[in-house]
Amino acid sequence: MKKCISIPTISILGLSLLITGCSTQKSIQVSKDVKAETKLQAEQTKQKTEAVFNKELKMFKNESLIAWKDDDNVIGYTVNYTDDSLSKTLKLYNINIKTEQTTEILADKGIKEVIGMENDETLIVADDVSIYSISLKDNTMKKIYTPLSKKEYESLVIMSKLNELLLKKGYLSWRKEELNNKQTYEAINYRTGKKHEIVRYGDFYEGEAFAISEPYLYICDKEKIRRVNLDDGTTSELKIYRAFIQSILEDGTLLVHSIHEQMHYGPVTFYNANFEKNKITEYVNDIKQYNFYNQKYDEKSKLIFINESTKPDKDNKSSSFVGTFMGIIDKDKFIIKNKIPVVDKTIQDSKLENILLNPKRDKMIATNETLIEDKNAKPKEIKRKNKPPIKIEKIMKPVYTRYLFDIK
Repeated sequence: MKKCISIPTISILGLSLLITGCSTQKSIQVSKDVKAETKLQAEQTKQKTEAVFNKELKMFKNESLIAWKDDDNVIGYTVNYTDDSLSKTLKLYNINIKTEQTTEILADKGIKEVIGMENDETLIVADDVSIYSISLKDNTMKKIYTPLSKKEYESLVIMSKLNELLLKKGYLSWRKEELNNKQTYEAINYRTGKKHEIVRYGDFYEGEAFAISEPYLYICDKEKIRRVNLDDGTTSELKIYRAFIQSILEDGTLLVHSIHEQMHYGPVTFYNANFEKNKITEYVNDIKQYNFYNQKYDEKSKLIFINESTKPDKDNKSSSFVGTFMGIIDKDKFIIKNKIPVVDKTIQDSKLENILLNPKRDKMIATNETLIEDKNAKPKEIKRKNKPPIKIEKIMKPVYTRYLFDIK
């Protein structure tokens, strides 16, 4: 028995040391992995709020940019009008910002209108008759709707370009009729075929005046926002003057901005409209913004871009540009994180517009548009009913400069 006890005791002791050593080594390795993974997750979830200038993108000509397809490829288009301005030719391009190669795509499809983006991967366009979706992954086209008349088609193209919020929810819209300050629209979900009639009372810009997030329809009238339940027709409203819906946030509340003065040059204030709590909250911010036409809120990155101008003169006719800002929304605060740097001080108006974000939201392209005289253009004459024609001797054309920024 003694022999049986002494021999295994040594073996067990050695095995114990072996297990302890392995366990310690494995524990250290797991600890390193966890730290690295935690650091990576922190970097990925960190709110990126700083735009750092990378370079000027000189491969672009005068294309209008509509989508950032992947890391290297951007979708743009050009429109050329005939002399009578009644017909036009639209060309769609894939532009590689790495190789600087531009390739025309879908040239044989007869595309006449670029309406907008449904999401990062789907572009909505139109030919002379119907509306189509384009998958940017493989450039395939699919017919999604054919308007019943030319009048409906023309209104649908205009309204759907203006109302990006509806397009993102899979809706096209058009104006059916207008009587005094009452407008009647129709919206169709091109995935399900559902149609909704929308009646609105207002005398101002209608592009962001209504939105749908099923089961609710939101309508901006002159002095309030109405919420209509599309299932049972019940309504509720929040009082706010001249509101525009910028986004429907994840919690179901609305990000809106409002003009306080009768003229469109009045200061703009951001609000959160919460129908569930019957509450409107003003977002506190450090700047007073007057130019509201060039705002962009990106739902994926939670970034908001605004252009700030000085207060207009006494005649409400002119104001001076201050800068382009990037910020975030944090609870009831609109926090300006940084002013996007002016990269070319030789440009008289260094306002950055048409902010285009890549799918990863770590880069962006911003456009500066400058008007210059078109030396090759012939003078034009605009005819007017019962009035002398207007002669335009100096024809201006836009020139675009594109800048690449890293978002950190």
